[in-house]
Amino acid sequence: MSLPTLEQTQATLALRQSPLPGLRKLSVEETATAVVLHGTVPSYYQKQLAQETVMPFLAGRKLQNRVLVVPAAQVAERASGGRQPPDSEIGLRRLTPLASPNGYPSSPASSGVAAGGAGDRP
Repeated sequence: MSLPTLEQTQATLALRQSPLPGLRKLSVEETATAVVLHGTVPSYYQKQLAQETVMPFLAGRKLQNRVLVVPAAQVAERASGGRQPPDSEIGLRRLTPLASPNGYPSSPASSGVAAGGAGDRP
């Protein structure tokens, strides 16, 4: 059972004031013996920051960091139901290799131009 304490208010407030949106969405569960962090963040760095943010408010209790790291790409995939967005939605476009008129990739050797050989002299 969670106990309403001054530390709970301070720990939760500290996370809500974070400049990182992932930390502001985490929940804090507090008992007489433990402070438990729940939620998801996009990196292990943010998981560690969440832990460091609430440590000053433990008041002798143990910290249990149950925050899951879910990379942003996985979050987007889950939100789309596994559907891959078209290239236009993710700001990419497909590139096609350059081809010469004969249909082969162009290169100095295939274009008939010698690179620095005797054929370059008049």
